[in-house]
Amino acid sequence: MILYKYASIGATRQIISTGRIGFSRAGFFNDPFDKPYVPSPLTPDPISGIFEDTHATTKSYVWEERTGILSLTRSYSNALMWAHYAEGHTGAVLEINVEKAGFTDIETNLIPAQFGTVVYSRHRLNWPFVSDFDEGIAVGETHRFVLSHYEKWQRLFLTKPLDWAYEEEVRVAKCLGGLEPHGNSTNESGNCTIKNLGNRPLHCFEFPREAITRLFVGARASATEVAALEEECGELTIVRAALDDERFEMRFQGIE
Repeated sequence: MILYKYASIGATRQIISTGRIGFSRAGFFNDPFDKPYVPSPLTPDPISGIFEDTHATTKSYVWEERTGILSLTRSYSNALMWAHYAEGHTGAVLEINVEKAGFTDIETNLIPAQFGTVVYSRHRLNWPFVSDFDEGIAVGETHRFVLSHYEKWQRLFLTKPLDWAYEEEVRVAKCLGGLEPHGNSTNESGNCTIKNLGNRPLHCFEFPREAITRLFVGARASATEVAALEEECGELTIVRAALDDERFEMRFQGIE
């Protein structure tokens, strides 16, 4: 299964050199609707409703605090994505074999890639859950994928406004519970380095470098940056992007 990650040149070089890729908490995404929301169950009286509302709010907070999300996509040639997430076509796109990367493993990913397709909607899914969650899980402490809770994962982490549908996003989610707040740490999700980006932490999980199968470099990337990438990447295939002369599309060297 092949998916793609848009990034700046600097982030691309760090991912390749360190063998680590960043998972962000939803609260730091640029869309405020992206934070997980746990709905309250229906109650027979107002007093019980107040208790359940408080309980649901607490769960929402814990899921946001202890879940890291890696945003991937199905396309390397989306001009909007190049503009928004690859620094105005100066960055790059990493082609990742998510099976080799370990992102399909149901024991170390709260949401593996094969279950991480984002659903786009005009309406917020704010009614109570309808699934029977037969298997109990620990809020913010569950590192593996639990299929019986799939409605919950879709509602909390995999639903976005329809306006974002152009992204064709696929997410991988990992539990951050048990990690130290700074530096290098390990939990059941894997080995992680927590970087402080000033206003937010970035949880960089280790993955095999050979899972990166190709690298697409933006049409505006400087010759100096491309040369540095070619020197650092060894045998990794680098594909240059260019603007099509006749259509508002990207074309890629050696790819029809």
